[in-house]
Amino acid sequence: MPQAAYGILEGTYGSEAEDCLSIHLVRVPYDIELAIRQAQDEKMPSLEPYAHELRTAQYRGPAEYAKEREALKKKHGVEEASA
Repeated sequence: MPQAAYGILEGTYGSEAEDCLSIHLVRVPYDIELAIRQAQDEKMPSLEPYAHELRTAQYRGPAEYAKEREALKKKHGVEEASA
């Protein structure tokens, strides 16, 4: 579902007694195409995969993200710092 989301946790903070805890997951619509245009205006790297994620709600995953990051480093001549 391509919408923004946030969670609300409700309970008694710091209580040592057993108590109720509720979790609310809330989704809200937002202008996805505006967010993509703003990213494009800022020349965001990996814009196409990001736009795909926003439009489809399908996360590319950490492995794919890591590959993109390495490709960008090579493209811009950035080397890892030696430990």
